[in-house]
Amino acid sequence: MRQCQRCQKITSAKITRKMCMACYTWVRRAGTVDSFPVNTHEERFFSKVQFPSLWGGCWQWIGAMNSAGYGKMGISGVTTGAHRVSYEMAVGLLSGGDLDHLCCNRSCVNPQHLEPVTHAENIRRGYERKRLLRS
Repeated sequence: MRQCQRCQKITSAKITRKMCMACYTWVRRAGTVDSFPVNTHEERFFSKVQFPSLWGGCWQWIGAMNSAGYGKMGISGVTTGAHRVSYEMAVGLLSGGDLDHLCCNRSCVNPQHLEPVTHAENIRRGYERKRLLRS
């Protein structure tokens, strides 16, 4: 395993001039190392969030989404839920289970609207919400 000097990503892929292939390709196209944009996970995350005009509202994810309507984001080559990234940045690592959207908005990434629950509880709440909507 090697580490890229530009983006600090650890990779098992080929390292050229002490850079991963993504960084090396960027530098070759741009012609200079100085113009290479190195964004942290937090910068990338918040660039894809639309904040509400009212305090406490839903933070809409405007980036990539899966077929169910949940935001998704790639970190270190692994695609994960954008709401999970938000929760882990604000609160800390989630040991397991699911995050329940208390606001019922799947594209919301506001950590105040997320509650860690077991998978069974998340499913039960979903059925309960559907039942209440039918009434």
